[in-house]
Amino acid sequence: MEIKSKNFCIVLSSPSGAGKTSISKKLLQRDNKISLSISCTTRPRRKGEVNKKDYIFISEENFKKFCVECEFRNVEGFIKIDFDKRDGILPRSKFTFSTSADGISWEPVGFSGTKGNLIKFNVNKSFIEIGGHSDGQSFGNTFLDGTVKSLIITSKNISKEIIFNQDNQNNKFYVFKPNSTDPYTSKITYESDGIKLYRPNKYWVAIENNFDFNEDFEIILQVSLPEIPWQTHTLISNTSIFNNQIQSWKVDIDDGRIFFSWTDENGVFVQDNVIGDKSLRSGILIQKNGKISNAESPIVDPSFLSQLTTAHNGYLTFAVEYGLILSILIFATIFRFVLLLFQKIDDQSMILFLCLVSFFIQNFTNDMLYSADIFILFNFIFSTIAYLTSSFSDKKV
Repeated sequence: MEIKSKNFCIVLSSPSGAGKTSISKKLLQRDNKISLSISCTTRPRRKGEVNKKDYIFISEENFKKFCVECEFRNVEGFIKIDFDKRDGILPRSKFTFSTSADGISWEPVGFSGTKGNLIKFNVNKSFIEIGGHSDGQSFGNTFLDGTVKSLIITSKNISKEIIFNQDNQNNKFYVFKPNSTDPYTSKITYESDGIKLYRPNKYWVAIENNFDFNEDFEIILQVSLPEIPWQTHTLISNTSIFNNQIQSWKVDIDDGRIFFSWTDENGVFVQDNVIGDKSLRSGILIQKNGKISNAESPIVDPSFLSQLTTAHNGYLTFAVEYGLILSILIFATIFRFVLLLFQKIDDQSMILFLCLVSFFIQNFTNDMLYSADIFILFNFIFSTIAYLTSSFSDKKV
């Protein structure tokens, strides 16, 4: 059987155990153009089942919460990504995700994210891709399913706004055949004042790139989606390899959360170079009255508790690893010694004491206790202050 239409839906229906799963696996093996629609379920996960591969496993409470607004045909709104090269005076880069129903009033999605250091992206001057990555290939079928209405990118001394309508095609943006820069000449779908993107794709949308993404920048996308994505959908990327360029970064929505990923110096996406997670700090996209909004991240699976360690809060990480009671005892002991030192500090030890205080503050947003070099430095500073604030007789002994 040859399926020519990209809007063709195959439904397998039978009693339990009749072989639906076996048939679907055979179809997927025989035709790589076919993708499987993965359903949500509130039943417990069976042995061997993989979340987001066999089913999307979700609690009944959260299922009802997310499906309250299923009466709306689409969810529309704005998604914003802010990158600050420096977090104020701190030597680290910061990412902030936000949503808006009207593009004016913004709500942050969870907490701002940081890796605790300054981030440098690969410079890529090829096209910016909308709704996918890798020049329309989007390996893993991560194409965006929805309509993109507008885009605003603001970087150093440059701001560009693009409305994705037919009048601006081949002027402010381009539509190419997948994995090429040949113009797509078949029918292109425009709807709701935007360009319709498909999953799998028929074409890929590109804009010219003259931005500096290694300084502060802001990206605002106006989209209309059939639902909040539970599987990986790429919103925008700087990953084109045409003109001998190297992949740089991309923005995805997965499991209702926003992720910003960037490549290493070889242009390879690596696990460590990701902002966004499934911890309680991440926030989750929802729809409210048919508009894109966000809420606190729910715990849809007890295993997500372990992902608190990715929240970059050293105190939470320590508590998850060693338990709340032991953590309180240890931290209370440390803070008691710090207060005792504070009563004895002088001009000679003031700077070191401030370094110690800085450590405790930084530990709220970085896993300082789990960094070996920082922990050694902490012990050195602590010991030095204790030595400097001791009496002369104590030092002599």
